[in-house]
Amino acid sequence: MLSGTVEYEMGWARLNVIASSQRFKAKTALDATEIVGASGIDFAGLDNDTDLRKRTAEVRLTSSRGPVEWLLGFYHNKETGNRYQRLWAQLPDNSEMDFVTSGQPSTFQENAVYGDITWNPSAAWSVTVGARNARNRQVYGTVTNGVEG
Repeated sequence: MLSGTVEYEMGWARLNVIASSQRFKAKTALDATEIVGASGIDFAGLDNDTDLRKRTAEVRLTSSRGPVEWLLGFYHNKETGNRYQRLWAQLPDNSEMDFVTSGQPSTFQENAVYGDITWNPSAAWSVTVGARNARNRQVYGTVTNGVEG
């Protein structure tokens, strides 16, 4: 995972830019011989591979302190992933046979704009009103034995 932040004070407002990138990969292998339980099979395995990539970015502009303060921002998130599984067997002649292979590709993207305004009528009182408008798009699929589902 990598991340970074840049902050710039402009006097009338402060600019923040925040970004990160993450990659996750995992592989597991399980002994599935007893689950398959067929004669003529020396060994059966269940392999799992996971691959996830995620990137986020945010840009925020915040006013200086005073009787009226405001904040404006933009947020972006994008993820792509895939989970691959293979149930297979090793036969007596040391060849391999796949029972099932499956993939689960996915994508997710979100964009949002947000802001708020705060009125400070005194040191003891503040009134804040804010809003956020977000939109996301998510796609999830399956591929079993090479056939999309």
